[in-house]
Amino acid sequence: MGRGTPEEDLDTYMDNQDQQQAETVQEEQEAFDTAWEIHKFCRQADTILSSDHTSDMEIIHQVKEHVLTINIMMTEVESEIFKEYIRNHGSKFVTEKIVEEDI
Repeated sequence: MGRGTPEEDLDTYMDNQDQQQAETVQEEQEAFDTAWEIHKFCRQADTILSSDHTSDMEIIHQVKEHVLTINIMMTEVESEIFKEYIRNHGSKFVTEKIVEEDI
């Protein structure tokens, strides 16, 4: 199959460029949406923790080498109550993960 005319080749090239640009914009928008949701979660958690003056909980987050780590520092009592709550009300994946780490 031969190549098309120069105009057809240019049209094909431009269509491919437009498609790649559209895919890049969509990927960036999805990444922005994810970042926004994570930011909202951190803000909400910080608000919850700071409003409870009796709690020593603290939220710390760090991004390093494309990995987000969120640590929530709790007292021993808070930690045990949280684990119990997850065991009774959490998703199967989270429950199994906590059980594995308790071993």
